[in-house]
Amino acid sequence: MTPGNKVVMRPRLRLGGAGRWVGIPLLCLLPGADGGAGVVPFHDLDAVEIAPDWCALGGESRTQARLGASLDEVAWGHYEAGAWQEAVETLGLALEADPTNTRAYYRLGQVYEALADDFQAAGDPATANEWLIRAEAAYVAGIGFVTHGENASGGAAEALYERRNGSRDGVESYLSTLDVIAAKQRRDRVLSRRIEDTEPYPRFRLRRLGGGRLDSRDLQDKIVVLHFWGTWCPPCIPELPDFREFARRYAEDPDVRVLSIHGSRGNRKDRDETMEFMDERGLDFEVLMNGDYSARVGVRGWPFSLFADEKGQVRYVQCGATGGLAEEFGWRVEALRQAMVDTDG
Repeated sequence: MTPGNKVVMRPRLRLGGAGRWVGIPLLCLLPGADGGAGVVPFHDLDAVEIAPDWCALGGESRTQARLGASLDEVAWGHYEAGAWQEAVETLGLALEADPTNTRAYYRLGQVYEALADDFQAAGDPATANEWLIRAEAAYVAGIGFVTHGENASGGAAEALYERRNGSRDGVESYLSTLDVIAAKQRRDRVLSRRIEDTEPYPRFRLRRLGGGRLDSRDLQDKIVVLHFWGTWCPPCIPELPDFREFARRYAEDPDVRVLSIHGSRGNRKDRDETMEFMDERGLDFEVLMNGDYSARVGVRGWPFSLFADEKGQVRYVQCGATGGLAEEFGWRVEALRQAMVDTDG
C-alpha cells in the first residue's frame, strides 16, 4: 500500500435523514424533555408530529456519531494487529459516519506514521515522508474540532514536527500556523451546515425565570438563538460559561436576541432551583422555562441550539455540546446578519 494507491472503501453508510418524526399518542419518549425522565405527556401532538429532524437537516446525527465511535474502536484493533489497510479503511468509514470524531483523526495519523516507519525501515525515505505528510494532515483536521475533553491531535502534531525536523526549533510558530488553518477549516465546516430546506421555529409564549412571559411575536425581524439546556444535563453544564460570554456579546445588539430555554416544567420549585443554580455560578443570561416547548420544536437530545434568521426560518442547529460555543455561535449569527444585509441591499 503506497500513498498513491486508492484505498477501496465500502459503500457509504447512510443513516438518519430529514424525515418527519411520528408522535406517540399521549406520551412521547423524548430524552430529557421533562428534566431527565424522558417521558412527557403532550397536549399538542399535531405540532410535535411535524417537528423536523433538525440535526439531520443540519448534517448531524447522534446515531451516526455512535456508529463512528464503534468503527473507530474496530479500526484501532486493526492497528494494534498491524493490519494497516484495514485500519485505514475502517477509520475512513468512521469519519464518514461522524466527521467530528477527533479521536479517529488522531488514530488515522498514527496509522500513517506506522506506515511511514515501515517504508523507512525498507529503505524508502521518500515514500515514508509522504505518509508523514498525510499524518500531519490528519492531525490538523483533528485540531479543527474544539472539545471539552482531551484532543490528542495537537500533541501528536507537535511530536511529528520534532520527528520530521530533528529538533523543536520553531515548533511554537508551527503550532500557531496549524491553529490558524484549523480555525478556518472549523469555521467553513460550521457555516457549510446552513439549512436551506427549512421552516420557522414554533411560536411560543414562555415564562421568564425572573417573572412575566416572553412572546415570540416580540422577536419579529430579529436573528434569534434558542439554546436548550438543563441543570440535570451533564453535557450542558461545562459550556454554560461560554454561553454566558456569547449572550453578553449580543446583549445590546438590536438585530439579535439570544435566549436560553431551561428544560423544566416551569413551576415555582423549578424556577427557584434554576435561579439558585445560576446565582451560584454567576450566570446572568436570559432564561425561559421550557414547559413542553422543546417537544414542539422537536428537540431530541440536550443541549440543543437553533439559529433563526430575521424571518424566523431556522438556518443552523447545534446538536450536543461543543467546546467552541462562543466562537462557533458567533460565526453563525454573523453569517445570518450578513445574509440579512445582502438581502436588504
